[in-house]
Amino acid sequence: MKTRRFNLRGLALVGAMLVLSACVTPKMIQSTDLRAFTSDGCSHYPEGPRSKPKQWEACCVAHDRDYWAGGKAALRAASDAQLQQCVLQSGSSEFRSNIMWLGVRFAGGPWYPSPFRWGYGWPYYRGYKAITPEEQVQINLKEGQ
Repeated sequence: MKTRRFNLRGLALVGAMLVLSACVTPKMIQSTDLRAFTSDGCSHYPEGPRSKPKQWEACCVAHDRDYWAGGKAALRAASDAQLQQCVLQSGSSEFRSNIMWLGVRFAGGPWYPSPFRWGYGWPYYRGYKAITPEEQVQINLKEGQ
């Protein structure tokens, strides 16, 4: 009698896919409308040191606006570089600006089912899709609110 060995990596991958798919609701996929802009500041990172608690918060809110709208991968890279530069220009250290850049590069991809992923204003599974003229109208309208 032939016995089968379980492939633990394959089983773990299937389990992870099931867990992630449970995070995505049909409404998130079916909708094509841009949600209203929201910002959580620096997304689980301080907005400044204790001595100046809002030192680079404006940098993070501007970065969130880019992430909310999304678009191609080159726009994300430029937005992350602008965040790094803004934090540095706010008077923070090069080390801190580099840490923040690494954080957004690592955790901000469009595939994460998180409230701070690239293109979080759009339904999930958008990826690095270019903004269409119709979508740009939605962005412009929602930015003015």
